[in-house]
Amino acid sequence: MGAPLNDRDAYGQTALHYAVCNQHALPLVTVITDAGAQVNKQSCLIRIFLHFLHVQVDPDRMGDGWTPLHLAAMFGKKEVALKLLEAGADTSIKSSIGETAEDVAKRFNNHRLADVLSSPRSDFAPTGFPSQYADLLRKLDSMPANPPKFKEEHVNWRDEDGNSLLHYATWTGNTYLARAMFDSPKMRKLVSSVNNKGGTPLAMAILASQVNQELLS
Repeated sequence: MGAPLNDRDAYGQTALHYAVCNQHALPLVTVITDAGAQVNKQSCLIRIFLHFLHVQVDPDRMGDGWTPLHLAAMFGKKEVALKLLEAGADTSIKSSIGETAEDVAKRFNNHRLADVLSSPRSDFAPTGFPSQYADLLRKLDSMPANPPKFKEEHVNWRDEDGNSLLHYATWTGNTYLARAMFDSPKMRKLVSSVNNKGGTPLAMAILASQVNQELLS
């Protein structure tokens, strides 16, 4: 419909700011970021916004200049924060009082999320996406009945930073595709592959906070 995703309303918020605060934040944020929303747009009147949501915060907090990531940090919404990071959220942006999203997470005692936000993931983040393999890299919701048919080109492909397709699968939390690659005699050799910065696929998963039992089993 061409809705203006990045326009601010009278409260100084974009659609993405509101989506982060919604009880169904993750699917909403996913839809909005996939549609091209600017993830680093800063708000103007966040204190009014929080009052509107009936959120009790320190009364003398002047939170102007918050990005959606700051809000995710306050609410402790790790999966939402990861989606924002995947979409290009900048952890170094500071509010008008000099707080990063990590600072906000710590102030609201969301220390596990603060650890995620303080990781060096931005130094290892892939700089592009291999669109020619978009179908293969599509995130799976369950283990496929018929494993993907991997080819030699899938084994040999690397981006300009030396990341393999397995690096991309683990970085984005595509657990079932990663498992299918682990189980493939052809793709298994990628488990020990190293990108130009020394990162293995498992290291990429750890940096992106995408490690889970399914990936490690």
